[in-house]
Amino acid sequence: MKTVSSLTVLLICFVVGHVLGQEVGNLDPGFEIRRVEAEFVDSPRDDSLRGKMNTQRRTKWLLVEGAFSWQASTAEDKEVGWLEEIEAVFYVMLETKVSREEERTLLKGKVTLLNVGQGKDMKAGMFVSPRALERLFRGRPPSSVLPSISAIGMELVRGGKVVAFYSNYRNMPFWEKIDPTTKVVENLLLPRWKTPFANAAWDYYEEEKISE
Repeated sequence: MKTVSSLTVLLICFVVGHVLGQEVGNLDPGFEIRRVEAEFVDSPRDDSLRGKMNTQRRTKWLLVEGAFSWQASTAEDKEVGWLEEIEAVFYVMLETKVSREEERTLLKGKVTLLNVGQGKDMKAGMFVSPRALERLFRGRPPSSVLPSISAIGMELVRGGKVVAFYSNYRNMPFWEKIDPTTKVVENLLLPRWKTPFANAAWDYYEEEKISE
């Protein structure tokens, strides 16, 4: 009798979730996370560098990006019309398989967004550095999202309360129920201001809070 690996099941759920559109949880009617995507992007090149510093390796960063909308739904919010700040929390399940043994690593990171107005398709993003990817994948970082990433998700948190979430795994916050063997790492997903992308596409992403 053939057995189906948990990875296969997770990938099937990934596809089914997209087909059925069962990905979004809106806990506050004013918020909606419209999509979360992951892709590998080239390290930005600074042509102003000279000499040794100009011989940069063309390395890949992992970008995880979420798009969300907000429409004021309470009298107080309608009067103000802006959010002073809101947290975007990202979750990425990596299949860091070594040899024949399956191994998963859950990356978690958060970024605080400032001065968020009402609108649609507002964006937040976080990055994993090329060196961190080499470390996670034992010196052999992947070149494509699948099958190295089996699940992604995002929460919007306001005042300590989750107001919306997105998951491409059965419309469930998979990060709340993970296998005990899964490693959880919280310091490798970096906000944009901690990366070479800090000055790139400034108007594309929502303003980030810079903190230690």
